[in-house]
Amino acid sequence: METVKKVLIPVDGSDRSKKALKEGISLARLVSAKVTVMYVSEKTLISPLSVISIPDEKLRELLDESVKNLLNHAKKECRNHTVSYKEIIVEGQPAQCIIDASNDYDMIVLSPLGHSMMTDLLMGSVAEKVIRHAKCSIVVVR
Repeated sequence: METVKKVLIPVDGSDRSKKALKEGISLARLVSAKVTVMYVSEKTLISPLSVISIPDEKLRELLDESVKNLLNHAKKECRNHTVSYKEIIVEGQPAQCIIDASNDYDMIVLSPLGHSMMTDLLMGSVAEKVIRHAKCSIVVVR
């Protein structure tokens, strides 16, 4: 394995992604790597039965507080483990945003992100798409 200097950890607030965050920070500490935590904001919320479009402004209002809490938690975890921390918030489809960012990282640590089984059947798994198309090494935390 090549030297790991930069680790990307995508989070979505689910228990699974919190576990991946914890494991990714531990791994980064072991190899003295820098951590970037990524949150992807989707314009469209998809349920198994319908597609609901929410205007950007309203979506931002709904997500702002929970995203801030999530990223503050990540920052605190990195500080507690003396790991360099950076955060990025992007808008788009999670798998594609993570794949696009993969060029800039040595490793991605992610969980099968918090989709329902029905959503995974309709859209495909984010983790599966990232594993197939990312340009760097992947660690999947279950």
